[in-house]
Amino acid sequence: MKLPPEKLYKYIPSARVDILQNLTMRFTQPSALNDPFEFNLLFSEVLSTQQLREYYERADKHELSMEVIGSLSDDQKALLALLPSEQVLQMLEQFTSIVFDSERINEIHRAHIAPLTPKLKKGIYEGLNKTIGILSLSATPVSPPYVGKLRRKFNRTCLGI
Repeated sequence: MKLPPEKLYKYIPSARVDILQNLTMRFTQPSALNDPFEFNLLFSEVLSTQQLREYYERADKHELSMEVIGSLSDDQKALLALLPSEQVLQMLEQFTSIVFDSERINEIHRAHIAPLTPKLKKGIYEGLNKTIGILSLSATPVSPPYVGKLRRKFNRTCLGI
């Protein structure tokens, strides 16, 4: 297990040293962070096609079929009751083979699951943005953006720019 660093650094412009003098430090909302990678929700989709397929493979097909029958209107249930039980079982098998078909799962994912991802990410981000603040610290005394500025300054100096 990695131990926490002995020192942490806060990068601020020299004009903002008052936050140390006044012991006031801001916890920034994610939307106000200046680094777009600092608060990036790291999921590309709510549920992958493979995860959906695995869910359907583990699902109790009989239970799902009973849920479908339970959602039928009383008239539809009455018509179904008129059929021989062997025929109802055959229909349920056909139903599950259609619903659990690989291409059908892909279609369900494409039509219903994939469009949810951007909405879910946006909702999570907006909710977190209203409820959390982030204190950005570093374990290194020189930040990569600062190193880049030093390199550019050094290159300008060397090049006489």
